Amino acid sequence: MDRDQSYFRRDIQGLRGISVLVVVLYHAGLQLPGGFVGVDMFFVISGFVVSRLIFAEVQSTGTFSFSNFFSRRIRRLIPILTLVNVLTLLGVHLFLSPFGERQQASATASASAFFSANINLLQDNSYINLIDNPFRHLWSPAVEEQFYLFFPILVVLCLLISRRSHRSFIALSVSALSVLAVCSFMLAMYSTRSAAGESWNQFGFFGLPTRIWEFVTGI
Repeated sequence: MDRDQSYFRRDIQGLRGISVLVVVLYHAGLQLPGGFVGVDMFFVISGFVVSRLIFAEVQSTGTFSFSNFFSRRIRRLIPILTLVNVLTLLGVHLFLSPFGERQQASATASASAFFSANINLLQDNSYINLIDNPFRHLWSPAVEEQFYLFFPILVVLCLLISRRSHRSFIALSVSALSVLAVCSFMLAMYSTRSAAGESWNQFGFFGLPTRIWEFVTGI
């Protein structure tokens, strides 16, 4: 059985639903206080889920399979992402202006295929100013998948070091993640300061380094 399916939990799915609902209500113009908290919740939940899957595999087998992990991610995400992109691009070419808006949306869609929509949007403009880009919401799945690429590499490095140094794998992992979380949180706090400048403000919103602490909070 697919490990993702065997780990299905209704409480986690419920929390994911709440986080998505908070964001939807915010964008519906209701100006729900703390609308951005929904995104933060999403990242914390993602950190919890992926860490349980990876650590369970390491503890049960003593190793970690990149091929199995990423094949599951591909089967889970690529079909629905492709469908969403194709249908949305049809709408883009029907309803958006050919003088810049289509090109901007198409560039974000292309970047999303490689889970780098956040990088595209960071280079393009701020989130609030991208009202006419229907792909702007794909920045958060991009951040999530970038963490899913980074985190297994960190786990395997900790596993290799623990074997060679005869140190506890869990202790090494906790230490590494704690340091990363502190650095990420400090960077996030700096990037939200108005004195840091608009480019830093945008990086704080779209960048993976300033979001790592949220994933680690879930771990």
